Amino acid sequence: MVNIVVSDMFSLRDRGLYIAITSFVWTVGSSIGLGRRICDEAEMVFLDQFVRSVGAVSFLVLLFCLKVPSPRIPIAAGLKAIDWTGSLLLVGGALIILLALDFGDVVYSWFSATVICLLVIGLFVVNDEGAVLRADRVVVNGQLT
Repeated sequence: MVNIVVSDMFSLRDRGLYIAITSFVWTVGSSIGLGRRICDEAEMVFLDQFVRSVGAVSFLVLLFCLKVPSPRIPIAAGLKAIDWTGSLLLVGGALIILLALDFGDVVYSWFSATVICLLVIGLFVVNDEGAVLRADRVVVNGQLT
């Protein structure tokens, strides 16, 4: 979520610096074990309230401070511009791959026909989904072309 917000707020030239800073802070916090120390010394109720309050404050700050320009397009035109075929193929292919990984060595053997076929078909659908995507409709200056 932090990377998405940084990508929306800063130009491509400055984006790397801010993502590097957040990654550095994350690395330092993880390496010194700050989260474990807080959890060892605090009650879970306190931690739950702390996390919820930080989330609420972050949401409010983003709601009022993050101004992302969005073109005003009618709902029907926006829904018409979505590549429904590509979206359904991508979701379906990912679902098939996840089913294969879930079934492997739990319900079926890894070398069973079910798991192998699910993996092959899922990878084929996800790989060929890129050929189905179409980019014939784009938004230029707030107009759907």
